[in-house]
Amino acid sequence: MEAEKLLKLLGEHVRNLRKARKLSQERLAELSDLHPTYISDIERGKANLSFCAVDTLAQAFGLSLAEFVDLPQKGKSADGELLAIYSEVKQLDSRRRKAFTAVARALIAEIRGL
Repeated sequence: MEAEKLLKLLGEHVRNLRKARKLSQERLAELSDLHPTYISDIERGKANLSFCAVDTLAQAFGLSLAEFVDLPQKGKSADGELLAIYSEVKQLDSRRRKAFTAVARALIAEIRGL
């Protein structure tokens, strides 16, 4: 993938994650210790991020580096909302995570049955 397209894709990914978490660019800048202007440049595909900056953003979103760079494939849209939910569920204790999983599976089964 050419660099320009990759940077635009990464920028869209960052914007989707930020909006799914209802964060302003300023708040994301605070969480990641990056400048707000740099966050704006990233989201517009104008910044060529260092590996360290990518890792810093992943941590700010509560994601591992592997989870963060799992960019959508061509033809598939980014689903920042699911990533946000996943990130929140990961932070739950074991008992609550099991309860959430049971409820989610029941809902999926119900939806499939409709």
